[in-house]
Amino acid sequence: MNIELITRQPMWLFAALLLMKFFLLLAVPLPESWHGDAWDYVGKARYLYEHGTFPEIRKGPDEEEPFRTADFRPPGYHFFISVFIPLGESNAEIARSVRIAQFGLDAVTTTLLLLIAYSFHPALGYRWFAAFILGLQPWTGAFIVAIVPETLTTILTVVGVLLLSFFVTWDGALRQAMALLGASLLLSLTFIIRPEMILFTFVLLAASILYAVRSQPARNHVLFLVIAALPFLGVIGANMAYRFHAADEIAIFGARPGSSPSGLGLWTGTWIAPQTIKEEIVFGPLRIGPNRFAELPSRMFSDESERDKLLKVVSGVHARGFMNAEDDQMFLKVARERMDRDPLTYYLWQPLYAAGNSWLNLSNAAHYLYGFSHLPRPVSKLLTAAFFGFKLLVLALFLYGVYRIIVELRSRSPEQWYLLFMLLGIGLALMRTLFFSFYYRHAEYRYTTIVWPFILLVALFGVSAIWTSLTHRSGQPLVQARDPIRT
Repeated sequence: MNIELITRQPMWLFAALLLMKFFLLLAVPLPESWHGDAWDYVGKARYLYEHGTFPEIRKGPDEEEPFRTADFRPPGYHFFISVFIPLGESNAEIARSVRIAQFGLDAVTTTLLLLIAYSFHPALGYRWFAAFILGLQPWTGAFIVAIVPETLTTILTVVGVLLLSFFVTWDGALRQAMALLGASLLLSLTFIIRPEMILFTFVLLAASILYAVRSQPARNHVLFLVIAALPFLGVIGANMAYRFHAADEIAIFGARPGSSPSGLGLWTGTWIAPQTIKEEIVFGPLRIGPNRFAELPSRMFSDESERDKLLKVVSGVHARGFMNAEDDQMFLKVARERMDRDPLTYYLWQPLYAAGNSWLNLSNAAHYLYGFSHLPRPVSKLLTAAFFGFKLLVLALFLYGVYRIIVELRSRSPEQWYLLFMLLGIGLALMRTLFFSFYYRHAEYRYTTIVWPFILLVALFGVSAIWTSLTHRSGQPLVQARDPIRT
């Protein structure tokens, strides 16, 4: 029997599923105009391409401000988009180029995950299962058709954390230094793309260095700190240079502008509902309109008089076409009254719900949903339900995988690079969930994209443990293949 041929077969299944995703991506209509974040990102990318620099940030309250809502964002993703503008400058051409590039990034990420998953178990059946799960899942590439930075941030994070796991587990100061330098550079680049990553990058680097140097001489402590600090501080410097150039201020990141009014945002935190409903209210702001607002569930209001009072504000905003400070103050007043009456909902129950809802939701990849929309409605609804069941299965396997990792760690230290890789990923997933739910208090579903690779890998680790258990019970030998990853 040709073992080499057999072991390559799961990769053909994986490649076929990637090809299916690619054709779905190409089928999604290209935009004629930009909305939301895409308008911000592409606007600055065009300016960078045309002028070779970023625009100055306009501050005058009466001045036309085409980039105002993007001023708080660091410039990394704008630069990424600008690279593709020479391939075509129309909105449709830019969207096509960015989509294909982001598909490529996601394909590299999931291929890397599959190779890592192969190291968990040599059974051919398990590897078929891993190829099917990673090829079919929509979550790592959920936003490849959108102009948002999640896909780019994801691949930098995954490879950066992988290098961190090599840094901790490899022998030899030189090999460790090279792995740490690469890890620090890639992880630091994430916060020139998404600002919150500066916190998570610092924690990941600090935790890895502290664990790695626990039994090493003092000179290595200093060496590793310097190596990690150089890229980290370099990217901070790049962010500060951008802020000084664009806004004439000394800061790492800009303050987020008032595109989402503080009172309105605070009010949405005083009641429990899915994130999609909150976004319909906050985005715009008050994109929901008076008719939909009047139909909101009664739990979102203390009583009908409060609903009527806020409905008048919403109707005024809808008629006027914009929201002013007085409107926002009304929502702020109502929010504070509700927080005084029921602080637990705001400070505990709503964030807990948001944390759960960020994972347990019907969110799917846009190109999958577009494909579903062209099927008969019963079939489309069945597929949507099936993918939600798929998500529940993966999350359940993730929890079992966490349990199996804990069992492994009871008997030995995490000296295997793949164990440390998963531990760092679990930590990052937990930190991001708590950060967006309890601190930032705005947990968009896309914020989980960056850590879905780790969720999937831990789930497959759980599957490998189940596979081993079933094999031992049956006494059946496994068709084995060589470990595809060696460090």
